Amino acid sequence: MHHVTQIKIDSAEMAALAARVKAGDRKAGDKLCASLYHYVCRLAFGFSKGKRGILDDLIQEGLFGIVQACNTFDADRASFITHADRWIRARMMKYRMSTDRIVKIGNTRDERKLWGAIPRVRAECEAEGIAFTPEILSEKTGVNLDKCIRFMRLVAKSDLSLDAPWGSDDKTTGHDHVCGSEAVDSDAGHGIQIEGMRAEIQEFAATLNPRDAEIPFTRILAPEGQEKLLVEIGNDHGVTRERIRQIEAKILSKLRAFLVDRGIVDPKEEIQAAG
Repeated sequence: MHHVTQIKIDSAEMAALAARVKAGDRKAGDKLCASLYHYVCRLAFGFSKGKRGILDDLIQEGLFGIVQACNTFDADRASFITHADRWIRARMMKYRMSTDRIVKIGNTRDERKLWGAIPRVRAECEAEGIAFTPEILSEKTGVNLDKCIRFMRLVAKSDLSLDAPWGSDDKTTGHDHVCGSEAVDSDAGHGIQIEGMRAEIQEFAATLNPRDAEIPFTRILAPEGQEKLLVEIGNDHGVTRERIRQIEAKILSKLRAFLVDRGIVDPKEEIQAAG
């Protein structure tokens, strides 16, 4: 991050500079950006949390946001700093959404709205001592509940690296399974393997209590994109997401032992629920 000398100007001068920038005055734009540089840096620090090496890029996006704000600024409706704040944050948020994942999110207005609202709504729920749910997110944002559920499922899943270890032996990577000569024969798609064990998993689920039995059907055997969130199952049964996660881990361990005993899976093979 480069050092920039801050220029202190009042709201009236900011408004005048914004008008000049809109008319094409680049020097006015430089002066306006310099006056708000430290403000942009503070916002960039907040948006850079959880990811290294992006601070300079976020600052650059924020400065672009200032210039864009000049084109829509109306001095009769708000001060320039109030108006520019929205543009600065929008540029930084868009940058994070476009670089955080291989599969892009935030392609619609509702998704961008949810992306910005989730941290705030989650913090409010934690302060009130209540569970953060899609229903609350929908109520707070006005976004359709189904969209909230789908988006929360999407952001809960992580991108997988082809260079990461594959399985429990740490000897092969995702790249080996995708590009290796035995890729098709050895795995043939994890989903097909699970689908072939549906009857056995249903037999196993019959030995569980109703709450625990819900996890194999709504997490392991659920169609792609229709898996239930841990928080959804927790809300259905009046327990926390963390409690359901603990229960799921025990169930997966028991299911693996059940399938190993029947010679259905290899003792080294892992069974995973939805992300």
